[in-house]
Amino acid sequence: MAAVKIGDWISVGESGMSARVFNVFSDNEVAAGYLQNNVKAVKDDFTWDGHIWRFKYKQPSGFVLGPYEASLVKMGPFINTHK
Repeated sequence: MAAVKIGDWISVGESGMSARVFNVFSDNEVAAGYLQNNVKAVKDDFTWDGHIWRFKYKQPSGFVLGPYEASLVKMGPFINTHK
């Protein structure tokens, strides 16, 4: 897997949900924003398990993004840069 940087888009879970990276904590841990239920822009933590990106916690732990960050997430990716 190539290094992930702020502004990249990752695919999360088996569904391949798109999420925009806002923070990089390590090579295998990021915070990224995604559309919850295709409506609300939320930021949460994700980990790379060697095959796919997954939510770091089993229970939702994210928070609603502010207007600027939410607009970036709602625009969506042209392509997912890291699957």
